[in-house]
Amino acid sequence: MKKSIIITILLIIIAVSLFFYKRISEDNMHSKSTFRTQIYSVYIAVKNESDSSSKYYGRIDGVSCDSDLEYEHDRNISYYVKLDENSNIIKLYAYNDKWYYTYDGDGITANDLSTDKAVIRKNNNFKLSCNNQ
Repeated sequence: MKKSIIITILLIIIAVSLFFYKRISEDNMHSKSTFRTQIYSVYIAVKNESDSSSKYYGRIDGVSCDSDLEYEHDRNISYYVKLDENSNIIKLYAYNDKWYYTYDGDGITANDLSTDKAVIRKNNNFKLSCNNQ
């Protein structure tokens, strides 16, 4: 009798634990997907402005880095984007309270951001400043 009660309690604990683990995992995937969309939106905004004379764009914790990017859609994301002389994005750093993304290279494409090539990591203290040039 005592064994069956203990086994029943253990099964209930395991079931509840699995439920919460699945729920937390689903929430993380949703927020990661939302963050990827935010990064993509910054990319599109920079590409639309890339004919301007500015060679970098940034907004860190809601404060503009003296750039004229018309991206005001979501203040929950901080970003810094640097362009080369041909207006290719050679640096793109972004973070929010849960995730961060960094890119340093010859030129990122929209496809790089819309697939799993864009490796998004959990934010464990990743921060930017406007001097990340």
